[in-house]
Amino acid sequence: MSPIKNDRTPADRKLAKQRIYIKMLHRTLTKTLAGSRIELIHTDDPYTKLKPGAMGTINLIDHFGTIHVNWDDGSTLGLVPQVDKYIIKCKSL
Repeated sequence: MSPIKNDRTPADRKLAKQRIYIKMLHRTLTKTLAGSRIELIHTDDPYTKLKPGAMGTINLIDHFGTIHVNWDDGSTLGLVPQVDKYIIKCKSL
């Protein structure tokens, strides 16, 4: 029986570890922030009727980092970090 061959370079192994870390971070953020309240400060979205000060509840954070929100007015606009401005009011742990 021949030994198992490991063709992965140190850079490949490092990248694989980073991907695992990112997945764990994403899972932790989603679990921690889901259900938290969020307040809209600013969005450039021309199709939304949301105004600054609108409140909503975080539903989930997708793999692109978009924060999906169920807004109190019934809309479901997702917020994009570094584009939209908002304040997250973390739920009590």
